Formats: sequence, C-alpha cells, structure tokens
Amino acid sequence: MIDWRTHICRPSRTQDDVIATRSREIVAQSFELLEQSAKPDTFLGRQTFEPFPREGDNP
Repeated sequence: MIDWRTHICRPSRTQDDVIATRSREIVAQSFELLEQSAKPDTFLGRQTFEPFPREGDNP
C-alpha cells in the first residue's frame, strides 16, 4: 500500500508532447541517413560452398 506521504511524479501533457515531437524528428533524421548510406552487405548471392584459396595454390 502506498503511504499518503509518497509523491508520484507525473510529467505534464506539454512535456510529453515535446518529447514525442523530438522523438519523431530524430526518427525522421535516422531514416534520411539510412537512405543516404550504402546498402548493407548481406552475403546474399555469394557462393559460400567454394573453398577459400590457399597460399600455395596458383590460380
């Protein structure tokens, strides 16, 4: 049971709106940066079953 002297901090609606707006801005900037960067290397289409060449092997 909560003692009547215990204070519960509840952020204001204005503060919640500011935090939500800033979060949306950060997410939008993150998406823009991801679109500008190179595609990630996912190893799709590589032939991994071929063995790696050895130092002594001549191609």
